[in-house]
Amino acid sequence: MIKKIKPERVYKYGAKVEIYQVRNDIEERHDISFMNYGYVRKVVPNLKKDLKSYYEKKYEFEEDFGTHTNEEILEMMFYKFNMERPEDFKGHSLSTSDIIILNDDVMWFCDSYGWQELE
Repeated sequence: MIKKIKPERVYKYGAKVEIYQVRNDIEERHDISFMNYGYVRKVVPNLKKDLKSYYEKKYEFEEDFGTHTNEEILEMMFYKFNMERPEDFKGHSLSTSDIIILNDDVMWFCDSYGWQELE
């Protein structure tokens, strides 16, 4: 099920951010890397449950985002990890099929256009 971003969810304080990218050591790597949400869900029907079988955590940090919605935070992260990548980040530029988890709570799939919440 595809859900739209919930703009009403606002983080008023710092947020924990985790970035996951497709593991290099799995057979399905070429099937799901840089693919859109619909296609990845065909290969991995229960992506949220099976996340660690297909993805590995590439980066984790906490940041004070002030008062921003999920959509704003996700767009800030997309910009940061494409244009101003931290030196200690060892993954590739944030791209389609990558996943961001905010505050151990909500998982977001970077789709071809925008973000999809994983349920």
